[in-house]
Amino acid sequence: MRCSVLLLLRAMSVYLAASVCVGIVASALVGCAAPETPAMRAERVTQELMVQDPQLARFAVDLATRSESPFARKLLVESLDSADMETALLAVKRLADSSDADAAATLREVFANKPGSLRLTAAVALARGGDAEALEWLKGQLGTLTGAAQRAALVELARLDQRDAVMPVIKQLTGSKELADRDAAYAILGEIRQPWATKLLIEGLGKEHGEDRLGAVVALTRCGDPDVAPRIAKFVNTRGLVLESIEGLGALGNPSTRPALEGVLRKPEPLLKVYAGVALWRMDALGQPEQQLGPLVVDADAHVRKKLAEQLAHVQDSTALSFLLTLAEDDDPEVRAAAVRSLAAQADPGTVPSLLARVDDPEYTVSTIAIEALGHLGSPSHAERLAALLENENPYIGLSAAQALIEIEHRHGGAEAAT
Repeated sequence: MRCSVLLLLRAMSVYLAASVCVGIVASALVGCAAPETPAMRAERVTQELMVQDPQLARFAVDLATRSESPFARKLLVESLDSADMETALLAVKRLADSSDADAAATLREVFANKPGSLRLTAAVALARGGDAEALEWLKGQLGTLTGAAQRAALVELARLDQRDAVMPVIKQLTGSKELADRDAAYAILGEIRQPWATKLLIEGLGKEHGEDRLGAVVALTRCGDPDVAPRIAKFVNTRGLVLESIEGLGALGNPSTRPALEGVLRKPEPLLKVYAGVALWRMDALGQPEQQLGPLVVDADAHVRKKLAEQLAHVQDSTALSFLLTLAEDDDPEVRAAAVRSLAAQADPGTVPSLLARVDDPEYTVSTIAIEALGHLGSPSHAERLAALLENENPYIGLSAAQALIEIEHRHGGAEAAT
């Protein structure tokens, strides 16, 4: 009996010793595990938030569409299987804009296996890349498409010299009694950006009257041909066409339209000054921006300040940048949002301090824009600041911070971003 007890005690001691050793080894392994970097934590937070709500998933995918990081690419591919069609469509549209071979392979899978808009978007991209099967399928679908899908298909086919397939649909739309159909045709022709399309667009403009010209005017401003600018200049004083015409002249940049814009700039209405001044500025024809547009930065009308902030996105100039920095501190949240969005479009590293100041903006619509911009302009030194936002009570701020951290790591390298 005594011998049995001794044997039992000895066995228990061996078991306890082994357990202690296992515990020590386990603790050592845990202690040696690589710590979670800010970007790793950002990826985890993104995935956790996306499963909570389809709108959050859509927001995360939208952020990913403006990123080149491997994680963003992975997120887009996974989102192709989303039950939310809008989320899946965002993903496939971004992949369709990519030129790498992996994207093409993914798009072929979408074309072969997905329905509706997903397949159409993939087909457009594949046809652009020379895929004969996708091209023929796309041509066969023209009779069934409407709206944005029809527009995308027709524009791509026209750019691929498939004019014979495109023209019957264009003629049907331009000959319609419905203004909406004609405007759809004008928008398509403006995007094609080829001489024959521009010619048809000019013909269409000549057949419209009054404010019904708006669709044709806007499309003509986007055709990319500065020679059409004089046709638009005559509408800078036509009710319903004024602002669009002025903005279009700035985009086309034909110096022959300067007198028309200078005439508008002399008018007393602040909004007209905003559009005309920026249009001339884009042509390098605004002599004294501080005097002409400076007072509008503090105009009493918030709508004027907002439009100024939006228009300044088109001007790469130190004075324009200083205006935007002031507008980013505006009392009106819509003005701040417009200014921060334009600062992001400027892509100037000098705007980083202003963007950091807006990270804690009381309006999340402002802070999320600033946070995303920091992802593209910031450095690893901002990782700690952004990481503090990952658990923000507003999930949109958390997702924006996560994407910004991932983007910074992608741009600067994992080792540096983790420090």
